[in-house]
Amino acid sequence: MNLLRDRKILPEQGDTDWYFKPTVDNFNDPMLLDHLVDGYQLYKKHLENGSRIRVYVDCDVDGFTSAAVFVNYYNDFLKEKYPNVQMTFHIPEGKEHGLRSVMDEFSDNKICDLIVLPDSSSNDYEEHEILKNLGYDILVLDHHDADKYSENAIVINN
Repeated sequence: MNLLRDRKILPEQGDTDWYFKPTVDNFNDPMLLDHLVDGYQLYKKHLENGSRIRVYVDCDVDGFTSAAVFVNYYNDFLKEKYPNVQMTFHIPEGKEHGLRSVMDEFSDNKICDLIVLPDSSSNDYEEHEILKNLGYDILVLDHHDADKYSENAIVINN
C-alpha cells in the first residue's frame, strides 16, 4: 500500500475500498470515450454486411487479452445474430507491435474488409493512410499515448 501511496495512486489517508474493492460505481461512462459511437457504427456495419474481419493481436499480455475479449465476445454473443461474418486473427511470431511488421500482408487483393487493432496502432498514421487508400476500414482499440487521432482510422483510445 505504501508504494501505491508513494506513487500518488492512493491518498495518504482515507478510504481505499474504491481501489481494492471496486464496484460498478467506479467505472467510467464508456460514452465519454472519443469516437466510441463512430467505432460502434463501423463495427455494426461490418457485422450486418457479413464482412471479413481480421483482428491483429499485439504480442504482449494486454494485446493477447484484449484480442481474446474482442473475438470471444463476437463468438459468445454476436455470432448467432451475424453468422456470415468471417472473423480471423493474426498472431505474431515474434515481438513485433503495430501494423509496420504486417504491411506486406496487404495488397490490391483485399484479405479483409475491416482491420481491428486491439492494444496497438494509435500512432501508425502512415500505415492507416496506406490501408485506407487500399479500401480497408480500420478500428483501433487502444490505450497508448498518441499525438493525435488518425485521419484514416477510427481510434477509440482512453
